Amino acid sequence: MKDYSNYHNTDFKSKVIHDGNILFEQGLNGFDGYEVTVNEVISRAIITSKFNSGDGTEKNIIGKVADIERGNVILVNETNENWIVISIPKDNNIYRKAVIKLCNSTFSLPGEKTKVLIGQDPRTGRPIYDEQVTQIEVPCIVESQYSKSSDVNQFKIPEGTLVISMKYQTSEELKIDYDFEMYGNKYKVANFDYTSVIDDKGIIKIIAEKVV
Repeated sequence: MKDYSNYHNTDFKSKVIHDGNILFEQGLNGFDGYEVTVNEVISRAIITSKFNSGDGTEKNIIGKVADIERGNVILVNETNENWIVISIPKDNNIYRKAVIKLCNSTFSLPGEKTKVLIGQDPRTGRPIYDEQVTQIEVPCIVESQYSKSSDVNQFKIPEGTLVISMKYQTSEELKIDYDFEMYGNKYKVANFDYTSVIDDKGIIKIIAEKVV
């Protein structure tokens, strides 16, 4: 970073950005600054209470431009809580500001298939392999008709239906009629909502119905 201690040869915008970066770095290391992990990279962000969220599940976040993208999962290392960026960030030359919402569950997705040696054929001596699938637990926000959130109040969720919001990603297995278990009940995927996905970034909402 350039040293702007001598200001007379510096344009006004550069001065503002320089001073803003100093204040931002001080904030990251201040009272509201937290160590976070974003996309498996350790960083820092400022997290403050959001006044219109009485239950504390929504907060404001101010962070580095590369860290704050709608759909990104923010792991607060101090509390081990996962939060999802749910709003389109407000951007400037120094930082990004957005709203984050607390994840209350994880959604299990099939990962890579691997072959595991389980024995040998007694006649030929050839190895016997079993194909196993590693499950990936994706942090998500689960809402039902009993949820007390601003998102749920925008539309009526039928009884026995869950709306699961998580970071947009593609999966060959995740499709209509995909079966899964959550909260001790069986569900199947009924539909997808991609309205919060722009240029393959954002939040996908899974509408799931209880299997009876």
